[in-house]
Amino acid sequence: MEIEGRFSEEKSRLYLAEIVLAIEALHAQNIIYRDLKPDNVVVGEDGHIMLTDFGLSREGVKRSDFGAKSFCGSYAYLAPEMVRKTGHGKTVDWYLLGVILYEMLTGTPPYYSEDKNELFNNILTKQLTFDNATLPISKDCQHILELLL
Repeated sequence: MEIEGRFSEEKSRLYLAEIVLAIEALHAQNIIYRDLKPDNVVVGEDGHIMLTDFGLSREGVKRSDFGAKSFCGSYAYLAPEMVRKTGHGKTVDWYLLGVILYEMLTGTPPYYSEDKNELFNNILTKQLTFDNATLPISKDCQHILELLL
């Protein structure tokens, strides 16, 4: 099996659309996933996306902005409201969708740092930037990332 470091926008768009469908299905059942990261997204034999590892999922979350308080997940994939520990809802999954799209396109999560404190500070305060000289990302895709993140 070949491992790809980055995906094209076309390939990312296809995978992202399937992840959106999965998140929407969960949210329709008032479930937040909370652990969207590359390790938990697999491609089945039929070429379609499947989410795995529902250990951090939470049932009964009806609101977009509140319903869960636990601090959980991999540090590079935490939404700002999780880092702040102010409570979170369904919007956490949409933020994580932005993180995974960014990683599909660049090979690393946005705001990444090896230092946990710097990473948390970056998630809370750092402006999203795009280095189009090294990693060209279309204006439309940049706009989607800005909205999600």
